[in-house]
Amino acid sequence: MNARVQNTCWALVLLGVITLPAEASSQTREYRFGDGTGLCVHFNDPSGAEFAEQVLDAAVSAYQTLTQFEGFHTPGYSFASPDKNYAYDPDQIIDIYLGTSDEENAYEELGAKNKLFRDAPCFDTRKTGSARYEAFILLPSNYEAFIRNWEQMNPSPLGKRNINVDLRGTLIHEMTHVIVFYYNKNLDKAGEESAPSAHLDWYVEGLARYFETFAGARHDFYSQGFKQTLPDRIRFSRGGSNYFMRYPDQAFTGLRYENALFWRFMDVRFGMSAIESLSRRLRSSPGEFKEALEEVTGMDFKTLLERYATSVLLGDFELKEESGYLHPVASTKLLFDEGEFILLDGRGGRENLGRICRTDWIGSWEDEQASFGEASVAGDATEAADVSAWATDYVQLRLGPDSALPDIKLKNLGEGQPISVQLFVFTRGGSLLQAEPITVVRGATRSLDLPKRLALYSLDPSDLEKIVLALTNTDPQKTSPYEILA
Repeated sequence: MNARVQNTCWALVLLGVITLPAEASSQTREYRFGDGTGLCVHFNDPSGAEFAEQVLDAAVSAYQTLTQFEGFHTPGYSFASPDKNYAYDPDQIIDIYLGTSDEENAYEELGAKNKLFRDAPCFDTRKTGSARYEAFILLPSNYEAFIRNWEQMNPSPLGKRNINVDLRGTLIHEMTHVIVFYYNKNLDKAGEESAPSAHLDWYVEGLARYFETFAGARHDFYSQGFKQTLPDRIRFSRGGSNYFMRYPDQAFTGLRYENALFWRFMDVRFGMSAIESLSRRLRSSPGEFKEALEEVTGMDFKTLLERYATSVLLGDFELKEESGYLHPVASTKLLFDEGEFILLDGRGGRENLGRICRTDWIGSWEDEQASFGEASVAGDATEAADVSAWATDYVQLRLGPDSALPDIKLKNLGEGQPISVQLFVFTRGGSLLQAEPITVVRGATRSLDLPKRLALYSLDPSDLEKIVLALTNTDPQKTSPYEILA
């Protein structure tokens, strides 16, 4: 065991958390915690012993962070004290296998699951009884080459990756899947008996990506992903928070890794105890996560969506010195001049829309630009003004030099639940005015009362830098089309 592991062991033994590691064989490195949980790293190549020790070190830290420091240790739900009528690991050991996709049968005990090395790093289980699930993690034994290749495909604003930090991030990501599985059998690793409603990737993949930051790994949390159009297919990664900032108009239940930002929001606003409590609630009611979120936050879901939309617009996640890594959220950019809306593209072009805006097309986001006639660089895949289920569109409006203040209205053309409209006014003096949300039911048109609101502060059009509308669809399933009128 390397020095880092020895030092970690010593510190934890003093706390009475774990016992000393078990004697390791030539092909494993093992560790046992005081709660009875074991870790076992398996490797076939004797030259991989040093890497196996690094993996064990990272796994020890990951397990301790999740269970001791972040509170995922509730009896009846935890890996160490499970409900044996629901799910438990009979030997109470989390196995970690090192290998490559080139080895057809690297580990006899894995059987057909050896093929999963092609998807490594990953988590899975072996079901050995009615409630018996043996948890295991697969890692590429050529981890450094794997990370360097990933780094080329998925560049990060944080620069070059540190292999050791990335390894710790990977282990806590996969360890999150292990721990959460015994809470609520998420990620469909329980086999056929899991109900479709239980496969909540928005929950577990985003949460696992957020937990990477607890190990100091932030590259993937801030990733904007990538999209490559090849002759025969499209290859893409949904990255992390900046992918969401580029594509905010996605159905909430369809989110995956990019939902890491939501869990940062939840942690900052409500604490990790609320997230752990939600994880317990999802066992008995996986299809009722709206109600579960309302219970653990003490807030109705509509208000929760509105508060999150506000944090996204303002970048309000208490990121401190890292706030510069989170890009601004993508928005449709309009100019209002001489009584009409003008849509702006990313290359200086303008398109007159008249007094009604029926598009949410986005011509620029960060370094990405598009001209009229090209696909939107952000937002969603359509040019029509619509917002996905439990998602938010952002519309930025600037006024022409001699423009009067418009009486902006929103018309809800959808057939589902209301659209919530939040109005944000940014002044040239650096102030922000935020109005209470307005609810627009289906078929209705409502004014935002912009002239009246600004009159209360003795502001006129020349005082304004920009106006932003956050349009949140409160329907859980239906996309809602809309129009913005002047």
